[in-house]
Amino acid sequence: MAGDWIKIRKCLPNDPRIIRMASALHADRFRTLGGTLSAWCLFDEHTASGRLDGYTPSLLDDVLGFPGLAGAMELVGWLVAGDGFLLAPRFEKHNGKTAKRRCSENERKRSARNADRKRTESGPEKRREEKSSTLHTARAKDMEEIRNAYPRRTHVREALQEIDQAIQRNGNAEDIHNGTVAIAKAVESWTDAERLQFLKAPPAFFAGDHWKDDPAYWASKAPARKESHGRKPMQKLDLGGRQPAGILNLES
Repeated sequence: MAGDWIKIRKCLPNDPRIIRMASALHADRFRTLGGTLSAWCLFDEHTASGRLDGYTPSLLDDVLGFPGLAGAMELVGWLVAGDGFLLAPRFEKHNGKTAKRRCSENERKRSARNADRKRTESGPEKRREEKSSTLHTARAKDMEEIRNAYPRRTHVREALQEIDQAIQRNGNAEDIHNGTVAIAKAVESWTDAERLQFLKAPPAFFAGDHWKDDPAYWASKAPARKESHGRKPMQKLDLGGRQPAGILNLES
């Protein structure tokens, strides 16, 4: 989809992440490198944004003929697995049509800014730019507050990208923030190990709009909560200002 080449760095064969993957896979370093490049080529060929729908880690391993590769890529932060999709972090920075287009657009914008600087120093154009800058700053603040509300803090850049997409899909950053806070409160008594095991990685959480989930579902995920669930009534959970009809109950 994006062309017949992908961007790689000359030092990639000696990248510590390749070494860690090879060790985890008990595989030759250059086979590991080739498998990783094959995975990136697959993403570049069939996606425009680095999100490969319909794939699971085991399916990726089967397609590439390299058992365990997907898990090794997850281990070093080169792959995120969601519900029915795989995500290549920072894909648009390095590969795809977007990366090529961004380079040419940056050059065009730079030339336009130099040519129009005097004209845009005053008047309606400058005011529009200032307004746009203010809106962008406010949106970035909303995105950061939403990310900080989620109990897991990994994959910062990818999480912010998925939050931005979620805001565009739903049109309301406040609802996303409130839903995320509600789920965070439902699991605030979890141990760090439970959060790592049962909470989704931030990009997958926001890509799947899981902030809409019923907090009670997440509160019952950890074994300790499941065991106590049948012996005493659960504490009333904070729904983040949302109406029950707008919450997805994953157990129904």
